[in-house]
Amino acid sequence: GMTLEPMELTFRRVDAREYLEYIDSSKNADGSFSERTEEERAEITKYQNRLRWIDGQTRFLCRMLDDMYRTGTRREIDRPTTERCHRTIGKLLTMTPEDPSPKSAGIFVTGLAQRANEVLRRMELISSPTIQQLQLKSWKTDELDEDIVQVGSYQNVYHDYPRHLAFSKVALPIPTRAIYNMVLRSYSKEEGHAHVPEQAEDVTWSMIQRVMQLPSSQFASREHDEDISESSAILFPSIDNWNCVIKCWSRSKDANRSLQAFSFTQAWKEFNSRCERDQSLHYRIGSQLSEPDEATYHSVLDACLVDVERGPICESNIQRAKEVGSGVSIKVWNDLQQSNIEIDSELYYKVIQAICQTSQLPSAKSTTRSLAALARVFSKCSKDGMINPEILRLVRANMTASQFTQLTAKLKI
Repeated sequence: GMTLEPMELTFRRVDAREYLEYIDSSKNADGSFSERTEEERAEITKYQNRLRWIDGQTRFLCRMLDDMYRTGTRREIDRPTTERCHRTIGKLLTMTPEDPSPKSAGIFVTGLAQRANEVLRRMELISSPTIQQLQLKSWKTDELDEDIVQVGSYQNVYHDYPRHLAFSKVALPIPTRAIYNMVLRSYSKEEGHAHVPEQAEDVTWSMIQRVMQLPSSQFASREHDEDISESSAILFPSIDNWNCVIKCWSRSKDANRSLQAFSFTQAWKEFNSRCERDQSLHYRIGSQLSEPDEATYHSVLDACLVDVERGPICESNIQRAKEVGSGVSIKVWNDLQQSNIEIDSELYYKVIQAICQTSQLPSAKSTTRSLAALARVFSKCSKDGMINPEILRLVRANMTASQFTQLTAKLKI
């Protein structure tokens, strides 16, 4: 009844079980395997055993968290402590390398981030700020702070908050900064359809909502108390947390991933603007606001770029993804122009490469939107002294000979 998403193991973009069947069917005449095949078989078997173990551990942990939520007590000898949740999520994070692409190089596991988030969601519900306040006030509702919102998190697993937890004799597992960081880093390495990065977005908004649920008294006490414990810390999303979500979108199979990544960046900026305008919001989290940085725009442009060999997008959606990515990259360029980010040659190359994905280029019509955008970016690149041979070749390949000659003559290149 936990409805956990399955974790799947692939080897060289093929389901591991199918690959093992292929290996078994390709034995030598004497029934043995080649040395390389034997190594691959051992590697796959090792990961299958690890995956079965972590699957059992996470299911057991989620069941213990469910029991605690519903009853306030534990049915098992083990306890779902914060430390145990931290260790389990850490093991999920380390099951894939830091940069799992290209997958053809070997082992890849999907579903790890979703499983880590299932643990986090239950921790959020069990340790909502409302419950913590009820523990302090001994369930006297008239003494609760008026500004507390009586829900658990943005990612609600249950429909109501558990009042009986206010009297629990067991220490409640509380999400920490490290746990949020690990869950979002897991998502930054995850590939999947649109629902996967949407879940990553929910984690960041959940962090924000939990901060909003904190009573004003806690913010006031922080101004005078420098020794703040992890359990009472204000866990607002850091710039790395925001960037993990955008990186997850850049690995998505969704053809509109570039638009979604850019939209999330705009939502981030709009939230910052609202906090700066609203005095009460600025009082709560003004000092923890962060702006998109160079890494943010690199990830958004990665979402715009469609690499047929590395990208997970289905073949039927590749051209659509290229067209959408080309249009979004122009918006990204306009956004970069209004920021204080210094644009280097690598960022210029990604913008130009993304614009050139469209089927409109090369075009003999000088009024083409993509051609005009390409000329603007290339002109600014020349003005900043960031032109390199790769950029020059890319622009030449996506213009007619006369257009390229006129543009370079105008820029005196």
